[in-house]
Amino acid sequence: MKASASELLSVYGMARHWIAMEIGDLAEVAGERRSFDACCDCLDVIMAVKNGRMTMQRGSVKLNLAASKFLALHKAVLGAESGKVIPIRSHFQWAWIIWIRWLSMESLASMEADKSRDGFSGYP
Repeated sequence: MKASASELLSVYGMARHWIAMEIGDLAEVAGERRSFDACCDCLDVIMAVKNGRMTMQRGSVKLNLAASKFLALHKAVLGAESGKVIPIRSHFQWAWIIWIRWLSMESLASMEADKSRDGFSGYP
């Protein structure tokens, strides 16, 4: 399947609902389902920040927690609990890059607000 990010986000809610209704709590895929739900939690945080329902500061913390949970569950599904080494490829690093970036953007926004209040013209 090939789609842009906005196209994928437009079907995200429907896909999540379909998984919940059709897959439900099947024991055969319980680990995969927990991993999928944790991944959905990451997307929920991103969408909440994007839509203004959550600040970047709060979103960065929540995304870090959600991404850590997802990664742990995903590794468990792949067999890391059995002692098997699971290589984590670079595409998993996006979540940490995003939350660090959000945190720095929130800090810069605060500095800009302080600058406009007291006339300070430079960054510390």
